[in-house]
Amino acid sequence: MARAPMISTQSKMGPDEQRSSGAMPVANSLERNSEPNARVAPHSPVVLVVDDDVALRESLVRMLAECDLTAVGAASSLNALEILQHSRVDVVVSEHFTWGIDGVSLLSEVRQRWPHVLRILFTADAAPDIVVDAVNRAGVHKVLRKNMHAVQIRDEIEGVALDALRRRPNV
Repeated sequence: MARAPMISTQSKMGPDEQRSSGAMPVANSLERNSEPNARVAPHSPVVLVVDDDVALRESLVRMLAECDLTAVGAASSLNALEILQHSRVDVVVSEHFTWGIDGVSLLSEVRQRWPHVLRILFTADAAPDIVVDAVNRAGVHKVLRKNMHAVQIRDEIEGVALDALRRRPNV
């Protein structure tokens, strides 16, 4: 499998503002496309990682950059919704316990507004009631536990991203 190039980022905030807000720069190719969910790279799936833990989010984005896909991060569910409104995203991977809107609620909103976007819940607490809610309300494609081996997490997300690419019309 070919190695994806590192993601080029552009931020409208200075480094001090980013650290204090927890915001992660959004990739140039995803920033403010003229039409929502417009194609940026037709043969590369785009994965949006939502987690308010900066170190974990950035680590997962870096790990996914090893795959043949584009990965970007969002510091909150609200930030993720903003990115989805302006960019083409194929897969959303959301931590359940995020600031603002919980992960299942975010993925449920994604299901309603962007039904073609595949959804993964990523959590340390895969309690049965959370999993059932994620499947029934948000229609998640996978529930991944944070204590899984990092390579297994990467491979599971890559598999869903490749499935999303196959489902995309005219690719």
